[in-house]
Amino acid sequence: MKRTWRMVAAALLLALSVVRCSTMDGPEAAAKISFSEWAVKIRIPYRNENFETLDNDGRAATVRIKVEVWAEGEWKEKQAQIQCEKVDDDWQCDRGIQLNQGPVDRSRRAADVNQRAQTASPNAREISHPLAA
Repeated sequence: MKRTWRMVAAALLLALSVVRCSTMDGPEAAAKISFSEWAVKIRIPYRNENFETLDNDGRAATVRIKVEVWAEGEWKEKQAQIQCEKVDDDWQCDRGIQLNQGPVDRSRRAADVNQRAQTASPNAREISHPLAA
């Protein structure tokens, strides 16, 4: 019974995604569907998803996904780039999505590294962290 409800919930989420994608077309709409399917599987709360086509030659496209996910007790901005290709008249995107840290997380992480360096050695100078944007 529990499995049935999960399948119904997943189907409703996908249907809602298709309806919500109606203002998008092409690779962005396909990326939204791929992301929605992926999000159902990983079960992490998310909000404010945004899809932007970075490159599109008519046969292949790269779409950037920006989203806020609930992690460690707070909303964190993450992003990913996925590849999409046109098959017949429809766009299809990779289903394997790996979210990377967004710009807000990178600057916060660099500040944390600098704070730890100052705590460890008060005479230490501020360092430039490679993830700082």
